[in-house]
Amino acid sequence: MSRHDLPVGFGGWQAVDSTPQENSDGMYRCGPASVQAIKHGHVCFQFDAPFVFAEVNSDVIYSKVMKNGSKVIQHIDKTQIGTLILTKEMGSNKMKDITEHYKFQEGTEEERLALETALMYGVKKSVAEDITSNTEVDMNVVIKDSVLGSDFNVTITFQNKTSRPYTVTAYISGNVVFYTGVPKTEFKNDSFDVTLEPMKAETLEVLIESSEYMSELLEQASLHFFVTARVNELQKILARQKTVSLKIPQLHLKREGYRQGAQWPQKMGFWDAKEEGVISPSLLLQAAMELMQSSATWQVPGEKVVGKEMTIIVEFPNPLKQNLTNVWVRLDGPGVLKPVSKLFREVPTNSTLIWEDKYVPKQSGFRKLISSLNCDALRHVYGELDINIQSAE
Repeated sequence: MSRHDLPVGFGGWQAVDSTPQENSDGMYRCGPASVQAIKHGHVCFQFDAPFVFAEVNSDVIYSKVMKNGSKVIQHIDKTQIGTLILTKEMGSNKMKDITEHYKFQEGTEEERLALETALMYGVKKSVAEDITSNTEVDMNVVIKDSVLGSDFNVTITFQNKTSRPYTVTAYISGNVVFYTGVPKTEFKNDSFDVTLEPMKAETLEVLIESSEYMSELLEQASLHFFVTARVNELQKILARQKTVSLKIPQLHLKREGYRQGAQWPQKMGFWDAKEEGVISPSLLLQAAMELMQSSATWQVPGEKVVGKEMTIIVEFPNPLKQNLTNVWVRLDGPGVLKPVSKLFREVPTNSTLIWEDKYVPKQSGFRKLISSLNCDALRHVYGELDINIQSAE
């Protein structure tokens, strides 16, 4: 957008937060803030530029509160904030990395100058230095990408940097959190003792079972882990936090149903996924012209023509270790069909929901079919299919 209220060069892309968690001049609003101004540290320009600059450039500081109320910094994480800034790519559903639009590469001279400019215009920064490199014992927490409904490990590594042995008492807390970061429920708490040999590392694997978090999970499927540890001989505290967003499970399907003459299991219902291989849990939309009278015969997808009946099949394999109940499936395709929905009372574990229906497209051209599935145990499952509807001759 044009920014005639700012100097030349600060128009173009602007950052706006439509659901801010803090108010600006007495109202819950944020932006528009010039992305160009954010990148170069010109936070003096309206609106809310210092706040947006902090959103992509902040450090995470771990402090210990002493009995007298003072705070002692234990660790500064300079890598957690602003590492990856993404948006949707135009014309597709792929993600686009736009980090370079908001900040210069870490460690470059341009990045240092941008920070100094922001400080000059009033952005506050702690003068404390990171003391991690000077500590005798360091701790790191790693959680690999995890799949919704699966068990996974939280890997905790302690590194003894001295020639002395130490003992560590550690505690892990796992919480289901809202998208704002506010915890909903603690589902995991455990403590353990570790002995560290001189100049060696010790790694622990804490198992997180799906049965521990599934019943408490929110729509965003976000889990937050906080790990604290006390080095007993030094009376020093280590602390780290990690947030993981669970992914919808990814499975694979044997596409044998596409061959002419292959038998389709049934028009609507469930079939056992274990015998047919692995299936994608995203809703798989398949469209084909029904060219033969026998509905049990699956044909090679043919042309889709205005005014002619076509069959659309929605599949969903249950990826969880539990039966799904009250499952709503919705299907929409402008120019092909009106929004429709269907309720499935139960989808057993290790089975696949199949919904088949017929529609007559009204408009020609490239069309998109979109389907979604929601139930108490599983949300935000989507699928889509691009089809080209031909004009009737």
